[in-house]
Amino acid sequence: MSSHRYHDLLALLGEGSAHPGGFAMSVALLSRLGLHAGMRVLDAGCGTGRTACYIAQQYGCSVTGVDAHPMMIRKAVKRARRSSVSVQWVCGNVRELPFPAESFDLVIAESVTVFMPDNEAIGEYARVLKPRGRIMDLELCARGMIPEEQVRLIYGAAKLPSAEEWMNRYRSYGFSRVKLLRNRRLSMRQTLRSEIDYPDPHRFVSKGIHKQPGLTDTLALNGMFLAEYETCLGLVAIEARK
Repeated sequence: MSSHRYHDLLALLGEGSAHPGGFAMSVALLSRLGLHAGMRVLDAGCGTGRTACYIAQQYGCSVTGVDAHPMMIRKAVKRARRSSVSVQWVCGNVRELPFPAESFDLVIAESVTVFMPDNEAIGEYARVLKPRGRIMDLELCARGMIPEEQVRLIYGAAKLPSAEEWMNRYRSYGFSRVKLLRNRRLSMRQTLRSEIDYPDPHRFVSKGIHKQPGLTDTLALNGMFLAEYETCLGLVAIEARK
């Protein structure tokens, strides 16, 4: 399975919080960032737009969501319309963000950067942030030995970094005050609990999804990987300032 196949699956399912800790983790982390009206926020790799819409609705920020998957963007537009919130949606790649330098006060990334080779996305986050702007990045991390071929097979990612490796990646691009907002073992039970506590009222599953070739295999591979390596997986949330 490639990262393209994995993201096709998420788009078809209309998944709004396919990241470590689920939407409950998003809500908890956002509450620590001092968000307020007038801030320009970029949700990089926004998917179907759940986090972006929440930020706009809850905090009154000026929010832009960017994602390379056209179906994700279409569903994000529909979500914003159903939620009665205003968000700018852009179809584009986080490795080449289609925005001028120093455009945003804050960049949010949730389970996005790990799929990007050679830290290219981190350099783009730095470019589009204003001076003293911040990034908050929520990602999977390694807390034990995980065969790289398994990570590549399931997600198309070259490697799953440790928490310290994630921090060093941001330091290497000149980010300062790099700190961990979260660093803990991945708990699938807590992720499932998040779906119960924060049901998604605007999740749009594509019609005929059961007819998509390979869908069952994709779901099975992902589930088996998480079950087998759960004790070796963690979640890390990094906040860093430009």
